[in-house]
Amino acid sequence: MTTKPLRQEEIAAILAIYYACNGSIRAHQPIERIKVKFVKALRPEAKKILEQTAKRPERYILKHKNKTETYAITLNGIKLLEDLGIIPRKR
Repeated sequence: MTTKPLRQEEIAAILAIYYACNGSIRAHQPIERIKVKFVKALRPEAKKILEQTAKRPERYILKHKNKTETYAITLNGIKLLEDLGIIPRKR
């Protein structure tokens, strides 16, 4: 199974969730909290980008449907950011 390479917007979404959750895989943040972590040019499209990234088979981020929609980062998402050299390795 081949997967499409990540677009820059999807990497930005994973990074925004990482910062909104303070790097915790147990934290869930609403779209409003994540949106402020995006670059200003991407903020209007933040919800669409997050939904596209959450649908990827690699599961870099998770979408939770509670009363409000919240998002969380996964270990795969953190490992991706470490492999790309965006965040320092913790292990």
